[in-house]
Amino acid sequence: MSGFRVTTTVEVSKELGAYGAEHRPLIQGALELLSDESAMLAGLPDGPGRYAELIPGTAFHWFVLEHSRLVVVWQIATRD
Repeated sequence: MSGFRVTTTVEVSKELGAYGAEHRPLIQGALELLSDESAMLAGLPDGPGRYAELIPGTAFHWFVLEHSRLVVVWQIATRD
């Protein structure tokens, strides 16, 4: 099984810049998880896309373009 390429929207890229340096490796690791098909498909349906809490307290929202093997992350929401 081949993996998916993961990209983020401009909004998520801005959000990532707001995280402290100690949290960025965790966020980056969670994004890399989405390139694995089994992790990506484990998300729950959420309107037009999917979401899952890939790291504790942080939910990632994405949609999949299956034909082009692309995952686009459009929101990262941190639970307080």
